[in-house]
Amino acid sequence: MLELFYYIDIKVIMKKIAESDLRELRNEILRCFLHIAESKLGTKLVGTEQQLVLVMGDIKNRSISGFRIGTLYLALEELDNYLLIFDDLPQTVLNKEYQRILNNYIDFGYPIYGFDNKKLKNRMNGLKNIKKRYEKNLYEKRQIIYRVLRETALKQGKWSTLNQAVREVYPILEVEFKKFDEKWIKNRVKELKKEIKENELALKDNKKPHFDEGQINYQNRTYENKINKCRKEYEKLEKALKSKNISDVMGRTLAFNSDYQEETIINHLRDCPDILREVLK
Repeated sequence: MLELFYYIDIKVIMKKIAESDLRELRNEILRCFLHIAESKLGTKLVGTEQQLVLVMGDIKNRSISGFRIGTLYLALEELDNYLLIFDDLPQTVLNKEYQRILNNYIDFGYPIYGFDNKKLKNRMNGLKNIKKRYEKNLYEKRQIIYRVLRETALKQGKWSTLNQAVREVYPILEVEFKKFDEKWIKNRVKELKKEIKENELALKDNKKPHFDEGQINYQNRTYENKINKCRKEYEKLEKALKSKNISDVMGRTLAFNSDYQEETIINHLRDCPDILREVLK
């Protein structure tokens, strides 16, 4: 399970949630339910949208081939509620709730998504890519925590309590995390440079006359969007490297970069009995 502060900044994917975004996600969820019901049960569902919602409600406590219908139904109910009070909600609340519902939808691993909606599919792919990088980052930082605790316990002896252990090694962890973050950012910068170069070359090649003009314009926009996206992330990472505190720029994009790091580490270690046996008396 990810840490309590786990968070994907939706501003990376889009700046402002509109009413149409909620409706598009609502339609996506209905299409997903239709796909699961028809492909897994072999049942053709017909009727109005309202009738489809009623069917979902009737089987919300069931799972179909491991997919929990209740999860989709709850997301649908939440979206309907936010659509009713859309004009009364602050933008920050809309962004946060949309992000939560969208991330939950992705987390539950529905195999096909982005039905008839390229924008939504691209947004989901963007979130999934960010999440993959975060999870890898989280795993590696946890290994740092385990290593530092083990090494310190071997040198100085075991601790009486978990709080005492984390408090004593925390200064070491801060240094180790900073080194890790700097290395991670530098590696990501290299990846972005490569992506920018590849897309610039593809853009240049795409403008050659042997391509259809309509296809050229479409592909040009695709390459230009990728280049702009990479450059924005590149600039942010360069700024982070120059900053005294990386988390001021990166926020929660990197694991264990919050105002509650010690508490988060302690909460995680409570679920690690093997580590606790090694470092506690």
